[in-house]
Amino acid sequence: MNLFFTKYFKGDPIIWVMFFCLMAVSALEMFSASSRLAYDSHNWHGHYLGPILGHLKHLVMGFAAAFIIHRAKPKWIFMVGSLGYIICLFLLGYVLLKGGGINGAARWINLPIIGNFQPSEASKLVTILTLAFWMGKFKGSGDVDKGLRKPWFPYFIVIFLQAGLIFFENLSTFLLLTASSFIVLFVGGVSLKKLGKSVGVLLLIAVVCLGSLYVVERFSGTDESGMITENNGKVSSKSSRKITHRFDTWANRVSGFFGNTDKTEEEKDAEKFSITGKQEQTGHCHIAVARGKWFGCGIGASEERDFIPQSFADFIYAIIVEEVGVFALLVLVFYIVIFTRSCMILNKSKSYRNALVSIGLSSVIVLQAFMHVAVNLGFMPVTGQTLPLISRGGTSILITSVYFGVLLAMSNVNVDDEVEKKAEKKVAKRTEKQSDLKAETTDEAKGVRMTSKLVTD
Repeated sequence: MNLFFTKYFKGDPIIWVMFFCLMAVSALEMFSASSRLAYDSHNWHGHYLGPILGHLKHLVMGFAAAFIIHRAKPKWIFMVGSLGYIICLFLLGYVLLKGGGINGAARWINLPIIGNFQPSEASKLVTILTLAFWMGKFKGSGDVDKGLRKPWFPYFIVIFLQAGLIFFENLSTFLLLTASSFIVLFVGGVSLKKLGKSVGVLLLIAVVCLGSLYVVERFSGTDESGMITENNGKVSSKSSRKITHRFDTWANRVSGFFGNTDKTEEEKDAEKFSITGKQEQTGHCHIAVARGKWFGCGIGASEERDFIPQSFADFIYAIIVEEVGVFALLVLVFYIVIFTRSCMILNKSKSYRNALVSIGLSSVIVLQAFMHVAVNLGFMPVTGQTLPLISRGGTSILITSVYFGVLLAMSNVNVDDEVEKKAEKKVAKRTEKQSDLKAETTDEAKGVRMTSKLVTD
C-alpha cells in the first residue's frame, strides 16, 4: 500500500492528507447543510439526493484536476497560467457587462460544457501564477531571499488589471486577491514602505475616480433591471448605475455591522436581536454557533440549516460549529497546516517563482478560510466568501483543487531535489569508502614491501 501511494501520489504527503481531510469534511457537512436545497426537489429532477450527488461530482472532478496537475512540470503550469491570465481578462470584462447575476451581483457566465462559471475564482489563481512567473523571470539568478533586482511597480499592473475588473461586482474577492498578491510582493523583496506608498497612491486615485463616477451615476436616474434575489427566484429592482450599483450594498453591510448611528438605542437593541428581513442569515447563523456549545448537537442534527438561506455556502462553518462544537477548530487547523507546509516549500525551493507561487496560493486559501469564519462568528461584515473546498460551488471547488495540485507540483520538485541530493551523498560516501579502502590496501602493500626489505637486509 505504501509503495502504491509513493508511486502515484507525489509531493508533500501532509498536503495530500489535508486535501483528503477537507474533502471528507465537505462531503459530510454538505449532506447535512444542503437539506434546504433538497426541499426544492423539482430543481433536481425530483430527487432529494440531487444536491449532495452534484456536490460529490464536483469533489471528484476537483480530485481529478489536482491529481493531473500535481504530476505536471512547473514550467507547463506557469505557461498555462499566463494564457489563463489573458483569457480571464476577457471573461471578467464580459461578466462585468453581460454576466448573470445572483443576490444583486453579476459574477457568473454560462459556458457551453462547464455551465455556470465564476471567472473571479480563476482570476485569483492565474494572477498569482503570472505574478510569481514574472517576478522569477526578472529577478535573475540567486537565492530566494535576495529580493528583486528589477523595478517592482510594474507588478502592480499585473495585479490590478484583474483586481480592477473584479472590484465593482465582488469587493471581498478584490480584497482577497490584492492581500495575497501583496504577500507575494513582500516575500519577493518589496519593502513594506514601498508597498505602503503604492497602496496610498492607488487608494487616492481610486477614491477620486470612483467617487466622481458614483456621483455621475447617482443622479442619472433609475430603472428596473432583473437581478435574481437569493433563494426565491423573484426579480428585484436594481439601480441604473451599471458600475457603482454595489456601493449601496457595501455601505449597508458595513453600517449594519457597526450599527446605524441614525437610530435610537431602543431601535438598535431591537434590530440586534431581530432575525427577520436583512438580519435573517446573520441572526440564525449566530443562533447556530450558540447551539454548538462544547460538543455540538451531533452531525446531521442541525436545526438552523433550514433557516439560513446560504447554509450550504456562505455560512457552512456555522453549521459545522452547531453540529460538532469546539471540534470545528480542527477545520482551521487544516488550513494552518497547509500554510505551514507551503512555507516549508518556500524554504526548500531552489526556484524563486516556485517559492512565490506556493506562498501566494496558500495565502489565498488561508485568508479566504479565515474571512469566511470571521463572518460566521460575527467578527466582520457579510462578504459572501465560501469556505475553501468545503462550501458548495462547482467553480470554487474546482479552482481550489487546482491550488492544491499546483502546491503539490511545487513540493514534488523539492522532493525530487532531496532524492537527488541523497543519491549524490550515497555515491559520495561510496566513493569515499572505496578511496579509503584503496588507500589502506596501498599502505598494507607498502608495509609488506618494507618488511621484506628489512628481512633481506
